[in-house]
Amino acid sequence: MQMTALRGEFMDREILQSIQLDRLIRQDRAQDRPGRIDDDAAHTVPGCGELDQIETAKRGNLLFYRETDLEPGQYTMDSIAYDATNNQSSVGHHQLTVPDSDQTKLRISNLIVVAKAQKVSATDSQTNPFRVGELMLYPNLGEPLHKAGSKGLSMFLTIYPPKGSTTAPKMSIELAQAGQALGQLPVQLPAPDQNGRIQYTGTIPIDAFPPGEYELKAMVTDGITKTTRSERFTVQP
Repeated sequence: MQMTALRGEFMDREILQSIQLDRLIRQDRAQDRPGRIDDDAAHTVPGCGELDQIETAKRGNLLFYRETDLEPGQYTMDSIAYDATNNQSSVGHHQLTVPDSDQTKLRISNLIVVAKAQKVSATDSQTNPFRVGELMLYPNLGEPLHKAGSKGLSMFLTIYPPKGSTTAPKMSIELAQAGQALGQLPVQLPAPDQNGRIQYTGTIPIDAFPPGEYELKAMVTDGITKTTRSERFTVQP
């Protein structure tokens, strides 16, 4: 799955047309050479608005969301954003790892720094991995967190306990800067939902954080397996 932010400009009432081209390339790890192209498709992201909202729209983002099923392995993802109105484009290149999906072992999702949450209706997709109850969570895509007016650093993680296990997983959060741990605290996890998942959301106040770059780590264990996920973020005044 991927979520990409595109910046664009409103030039008319039916103004913006951006195309998102995603290419997933499977890597042959055994022979260390590029493999086949698994997915190659173009998508149009429409945008429109009133003329008196042009300046506000210029400062905003277009969010493109798409899901696809991938086999375990190493991938590279090339993303090309093209603004047809201004004839400008931007290219992104990312490494992607799809871990083994053995349901007899502890598994956890990526650790997500949340940018915002939006209430959704009961008729919207129940299977979207960013949906928690009645809220849809939108990942922070690298934007700095501003202390002024911020409610803190919000995070999201999904835990998949081993199938048939009766042992409740335990989780702790660690903050680090420049490779040095600043502190660690245990987390009280909710009970698994009807699908067996544990969806954890939490917020850490950042008003006492000096400006700079930090690393957030989530460590989960079931007494047999210990798994860690991390995400970097930047704090600004």
